[in-house]
Amino acid sequence: MFKKNIEMNKIWSKFSFNIIIPATLSLLLFVLVIFLLIIPYFEQSILERKKEMIKELTNSAGSILVALDQEVKDSILTIEAAQNEAVNVVKNLKYGQELKDYFWITDMQPMMIIHPYRPEMKGKDLKEYADPNGKKLFVECVNRVKSNGEGFVDYMWQYKEDSTHIVPKLSYVKGFKNWGWIIGTGIYLEDVKEQIKGLTNRLLIISLIISFIIGLILFYLVRINILTENKRLIISDRLNDAYNKYKVLVEASTEGIIVILDNEKVYYNLYVANLLGYSDEEFETLSIYDILSEKEKFSEVLINSGTEIKFPKNFDTNLIKKNGELHEAFISVSKINFHGKDGFIIAIKDINPYIEQQLGENIEKFKAITNNIDIGIFRINLGNKGRFVEINNAAKKIIGGQNEFEFEAVYFMDLFYNIIEKKEIETQIRFHKNIDKQIVRIKKLDGSIINAMISLFFINGNEGNDNFCDGIIQDVTAQKKLENEKDAISEELMLANLFMTQSIKLLARKISSCNTETSIQSAVNKMVKDDSEAIIVHLDNNSPVGIITCSDFGERIIINETDLKQSVAKIMSAPLISLPENAMLFEALLLMREKKLSHICIQNPNGEISEIVSIKDLAIGQSRMPAMLIQRIKAATTIEALKDIYISIPVQNNLLIEIGAKADIITRINSNLSDEICIRVVEIALAGIEKPPVDFAFIALGSVARGEQTFLTDQDNALIYNEVPENQKDNVKRYFLELGSRINQKLHEVGYNYCHGEVMARNPKWCLSISEWKQQFKDWIINSSPHDLMEASIFFDIRNIAGKFELGKELGNYIGQLVENKDIFFYHLAENVLSIKPPISFFGNFIVESTKENKSVFDIKKVMMLVTGIARLYSLKHNVNETSTLQRLKKLNNLGIFADEQAKMLTDNFNYLMLMRLNHQLDAIKKHKEPDNLINPKSLNEIERTTLKKIFLQLSDFQAKISLDFKGTIS
Repeated sequence: MFKKNIEMNKIWSKFSFNIIIPATLSLLLFVLVIFLLIIPYFEQSILERKKEMIKELTNSAGSILVALDQEVKDSILTIEAAQNEAVNVVKNLKYGQELKDYFWITDMQPMMIIHPYRPEMKGKDLKEYADPNGKKLFVECVNRVKSNGEGFVDYMWQYKEDSTHIVPKLSYVKGFKNWGWIIGTGIYLEDVKEQIKGLTNRLLIISLIISFIIGLILFYLVRINILTENKRLIISDRLNDAYNKYKVLVEASTEGIIVILDNEKVYYNLYVANLLGYSDEEFETLSIYDILSEKEKFSEVLINSGTEIKFPKNFDTNLIKKNGELHEAFISVSKINFHGKDGFIIAIKDINPYIEQQLGENIEKFKAITNNIDIGIFRINLGNKGRFVEINNAAKKIIGGQNEFEFEAVYFMDLFYNIIEKKEIETQIRFHKNIDKQIVRIKKLDGSIINAMISLFFINGNEGNDNFCDGIIQDVTAQKKLENEKDAISEELMLANLFMTQSIKLLARKISSCNTETSIQSAVNKMVKDDSEAIIVHLDNNSPVGIITCSDFGERIIINETDLKQSVAKIMSAPLISLPENAMLFEALLLMREKKLSHICIQNPNGEISEIVSIKDLAIGQSRMPAMLIQRIKAATTIEALKDIYISIPVQNNLLIEIGAKADIITRINSNLSDEICIRVVEIALAGIEKPPVDFAFIALGSVARGEQTFLTDQDNALIYNEVPENQKDNVKRYFLELGSRINQKLHEVGYNYCHGEVMARNPKWCLSISEWKQQFKDWIINSSPHDLMEASIFFDIRNIAGKFELGKELGNYIGQLVENKDIFFYHLAENVLSIKPPISFFGNFIVESTKENKSVFDIKKVMMLVTGIARLYSLKHNVNETSTLQRLKKLNNLGIFADEQAKMLTDNFNYLMLMRLNHQLDAIKKHKEPDNLINPKSLNEIERTTLKKIFLQLSDFQAKISLDFKGTIS
């Protein structure tokens, strides 16, 4: 008990010194800061604000005198009338919370002109007037005005209306030279003191509350500390008892135990000594390193224990017995901290043959289970290109093998069909990232290609490193195809649904009108003149009563041989059936089918009918939906038929924009239509000449390859063909140049204009064998300058359109290998992206330029080139096997290259710019003008201009990331 009291006294002394005294000093310092610094500061601040207030008030009151003096100068008032008016106004000027603060006026004699609370002083000479302290305050005011024109004067004065209460006052006076007057007002310093007193009281209360809270906290801490120490002393006593019991148990353990502190062996049990053949005395003299055969491994655990090693650390090793033999054992190392010293507990267990036998039996059971499930399961050794260690029957079937022997020479990394996908997997494996359900293309052992979903999970090998991967593989080729078809159908249904839920105003046409007395002949002439399919018949009071359509003329005039001089009332259809203009297209279609009508009239909000929708318009609108256009493309046999379809694409795009389709949907649909047209053109071109001598691929470049065509996209394409013997090269080259010319000519006839830069398959520079293409890209990547790369940038956006797809894939894989670790190439490519400056100034204004045809415009295509350039740059750097800008951004986000907010910003900006670009070009087409990319900011509304400025600034900011990532600096 005595010992316990001594311990408690030590704890209390330590607690008082460490907590109570510092807390008390801090509180005292807090109070001193408040009363010595904060309160004086606030007092000075309040006084300064008050002084500024009366100065501004005096200036405001003085402005009344200035205004009245101006009226005297303008001969509106006499000087006497103006002064009387000034006196009356100033006398009634009051301010303050109680409206008892006032202004007074004297002249320079000084003589009182007006004082609201001391009327008896009016007209009195104030030269000898002094406050209770003897200060001649009015003479002081005159002197202050004479010297500075204005200023502050302090003195003693009665408190507001109470003449018995004299307090200090500070006034601000200002002279009005034209009249020889002085106007002033003041503050009572008593009010300032009251404010300071209130502030002091509040701070005092706050200080007391804080002190009380700190006291409670200290009391709580003291109580907790005492209770804790009591428990600690009790536990310490129990721990000593437990230690003795534990020592007995450790000595009787069937495992060896060694305790190490500061790299020195401080304890061991006899099991270890007996296991290795030592006596207790002999083992006591040995170091832990004396019994370990793999000293480096254990030394590494001790040295790296702070950061790199995760504990407990388990491994198999050999121990050195007294006779020099090696004894296999299982060691587990755990970290401890004993009385402030870092150390380790080493548990040593003899490996039992029975355990190995049980493990073998469990492995056989596991193999039996895995070989009877449909999911492919395997294990690969990562240190040897992914050599298969274990593989079940389902995985063999997916990969295409039959037995274990076939897989002895098969390596997991060699199964990847696409080199870019292979590099992505290798990168994730290198950084020990588990792979979860990633879709890749696998080349089976029989040469066929499948879509497979793989998952990889790292496991610890015997050496304590991640040497192995357990994997799962599933053939998802059928599911992938089904998903693609489902997406296509869903998109088509969505567009069809969007179309049919639009207002009938979307397809409305103007309609002719006549009255009931109009002759049939006149009505026909009017319809022809107005190019109208129908005509509304009105009564004399302009009320619509019927309608006549083109079909009515055939049924009711020609067949019945009706006289054309008769009135239209004889043949019109009545009553008139109409829908309001906010009705939807599907409602019009249902009503037409129900009433068996060919036209529906549209009624505006005023009840008037001036527009009409026909069943033919609805059919044409639906026929322009993408799926129907693609069917028409595949069925086309002539270039003229393809041209008709091409002309209808802008109409379809206008319809898509009207129904609210997103930019990525519009560009994807345009890309699909363009691909189908190109494929059909290639087929038609091949039909007129002999069979190609070798396999070839027709590839798209630039925006066509990215699937980002607009209505101003020209041809950017090329040809790749297989290698041929040297003696056949010239003939094969001539053949493919002729084929390229035919394809380019026919595409031009359809509507895809020739490329001004001649980047087309008919150009000998871009009609090359696969080896020539590889050499060309090698020159660009290794030897090119930034200018050369700018010219060749569209060639890094490649997509197979027709022909042998393996050629385009082979070239793409080769480019991926070439650019790997080519820092100078990416440096130059980044320079090109950084050279594209968004058209916005430092001050947030649009930077515009003028051409002969357009004034004050910016090129929206150049801005979009910045986004596509960013996506291309990072995709090439990180082996992203996509060509579409949006798909590249999505993949870069998935790989963690772009953060979520960065990917979203670039995606949203690209979609907004693309939609604005399409709208701009469609407007030009509607006005029968050539579409372009030049936009005048003044033609946009305020929201559009604000959004564009935000986009331009965001892209400018993103260029700093590019500069840092590829140049190592922020430019």
